Amino acid sequence: GGSVRCMVRIGPMLWSGGDGGHLHLWRISDGSPVAEVTDATENGASLLNLAVVGGGVWSCSADGCVREWTLGNAREPPHCLRVLKVGLDEEGGAIDKCPRCCIPFGGHVWLAGHKPDIGIYASKSLERIAALPAHEKYISSMLLIDRVESRVILSTSLGDKKLKVWKHELRGDACRDADELQAANACYSDECNLLEQQFKE
Repeated sequence: GGSVRCMVRIGPMLWSGGDGGHLHLWRISDGSPVAEVTDATENGASLLNLAVVGGGVWSCSADGCVREWTLGNAREPPHCLRVLKVGLDEEGGAIDKCPRCCIPFGGHVWLAGHKPDIGIYASKSLERIAALPAHEKYISSMLLIDRVESRVILSTSLGDKKLKVWKHELRGDACRDADELQAANACYSDECNLLEQQFKE
């Protein structure tokens, strides 16, 4: 029950979350439900954001936690692998009691919400790397607008005795996120295996 506050598409699946702290997985082809996690947060706190990170899914919720989930499928619902309690730092001081934005950048994740700073975390270790002063009161949302991938290439010639530096840049869909592709491929593989199993039965 309650309002849907976040969605993310992963290949053939759509994840949704919202009030009540429930996670839902849907099959995009026909809108049928695939799986549900009813206790995805503490005390039914709202799920505020979903993002594909490192081949899994991260959720931000109003209980001050960021959770990492397996992809899940029709046979096995997603389960929580790790929990990052963003609400407290090492000294017990408040960092962000309500993370509502999650943007992955390669091996880093930008998290923001109730506080005016954007926290940058390492996706593998969950270590807080930096805090960027951003707004005066709090951060309502963040949106990844464009992907840019730059490569520097060196060329040398014994003929003209020169070294030249070249810069090659890809933008947008030309530089697809490897984490998104990995997660989508895993979901498609699960769907194919399920269909094959049903066909055999």
